Amino acid sequence: MKIGLQWLFLVAALAIVLVAFAIIQPRFMNHVNRARTFDYMGEIYVTITRTLETQPLKEYDAVSEARKIFPSLPVSNGAIVDAWGNPMRISIERIKDGFHVTLTSAGRDGVFGTKDDLVENYMLPDTK
Repeated sequence: MKIGLQWLFLVAALAIVLVAFAIIQPRFMNHVNRARTFDYMGEIYVTITRTLETQPLKEYDAVSEARKIFPSLPVSNGAIVDAWGNPMRISIERIKDGFHVTLTSAGRDGVFGTKDDLVENYMLPDTK
């Protein structure tokens, strides 16, 4: 009888731990994916900076350059994707004294323009 009760308590404790893990795990993975996506954005920024130092903007292709320099960046259908597998947007605008670079991830939901989007803005001086 005592052994049966101990097993029951052990199974109940294990069930509680598993339920807690099932609740916490998706939130934890979301934070991990956000961090990975920001890492990808940093790598893309480095690529853009290096490339703009040597090439005029009109010849610049951020995606192909990023894949050459950082082959570890995830790519799907020719586009760099974030940690959720959604395509990222890369926008480069010429401004008065250089370039304004915007990197955007659609975030977990995969839809641009929602509150979970990840956006990084960079100002790069004109090196010419």
